[in-house]
Amino acid sequence: MGTYTFLGCSYRKDDFVPGVRRGFNLSILSGNVSFDEELAKNGHIATETSINGRRALLEVDSSDRDACAYALETDFGIAIFSRLYNADHVGPAPQSEWCLGMKELVIEIEPFIAK
Repeated sequence: MGTYTFLGCSYRKDDFVPGVRRGFNLSILSGNVSFDEELAKNGHIATETSINGRRALLEVDSSDRDACAYALETDFGIAIFSRLYNADHVGPAPQSEWCLGMKELVIEIEPFIAK
């Protein structure tokens, strides 16, 4: 397989109703890529931050609309939480909504990840 290995899972909530309910697709990946390698790769779209005291990157790429990701440093490499926002209207959601509620979700899940 090579030097890097990623394991992941995806969750879908795509039963949105326009103007009523929105849906999300959430992917969680863990990989043996170092935090610094992730920063070097995606530093142009990343903002360094922390989640519950853990080093993290908020990754928002304006060309990948409706998407938001957090990469967290772990003892095995990184864990990436990537969400696609399915807007409740035709067309893309405003960029200010792409990460709405995402940080709070990652804060809740972070304690379950190995340091």
